[in-house]
Amino acid sequence: MSDTLKKNEVSKILGMSRSTIRYYEQVGLIKPPIDDNNYRGYGIKELKLLSQISFLRTINLDIDTIGRILHDKSDDSFEILVQKKRELNDLIKFYKNNVKKIEEILQYNSSKSESINYQILKFPNRYLYKIKLQNEHLDGFYKENEDFFQTNTVSLEDWFINITDANVFLNESNVDFIECIEVKEDRNKEFMLIPKGKFACFDITFENNNSENWKAIADKLKRFLFENSFETRDEKILFLNKDNLNLNFADSRRMLSIQVPIV
Repeated sequence: MSDTLKKNEVSKILGMSRSTIRYYEQVGLIKPPIDDNNYRGYGIKELKLLSQISFLRTINLDIDTIGRILHDKSDDSFEILVQKKRELNDLIKFYKNNVKKIEEILQYNSSKSESINYQILKFPNRYLYKIKLQNEHLDGFYKENEDFFQTNTVSLEDWFINITDANVFLNESNVDFIECIEVKEDRNKEFMLIPKGKFACFDITFENNNSENWKAIADKLKRFLFENSFETRDEKILFLNKDNLNLNFADSRRMLSIQVPIV
């Protein structure tokens, strides 16, 4: 059996303890042949099986399930891998979203003075539903309308949006906001359409106790749009509250994501 390896050699190659290899033998995951001297020999087949077992353990499959996958070769065992793929894709999405949130938090909280960051994004048609706040806090309003939010809104994380006319805000600093949530589709005439197109999306941090903060923001956005030759569309401008990303700003600071419709 010169073409086979001993257990200690396999242990070194795969970085797997001999006791672990012995356990996989005992539960029947691998069955290396035994020579005349009562030694187990590990060939290419056994090395591949051990590598596969090691991988399947890293994705948290139990021993019985691994045995079914490696040895049954049935549709049921194949479906286990399909389901595990779905779970891993969900985890990837979850962690990517968390990375994005961390990046946003770092971006917002790294500044100690007024700042502005932007990107140009394209959005499809969006629909907003006007809401009437009867509670001082948004959490109370959410609880009263929880069923509607869970079945109709686009996002339960940043569902609260203020809107006003873009050109009125930029030219007159008017902040006569309409409070809305974004919904999935236009199923009711009460829903307002935000037409598809390009938006200049600004992340703003500013001092909330500044009595002229809205005028300062409008002037800053207007100057930026002019200097970069962006022409606004005569539609709604969206203000998304981002206070949930504030980890270490003083209470006087506010954070907003402002979406300005541009040509």
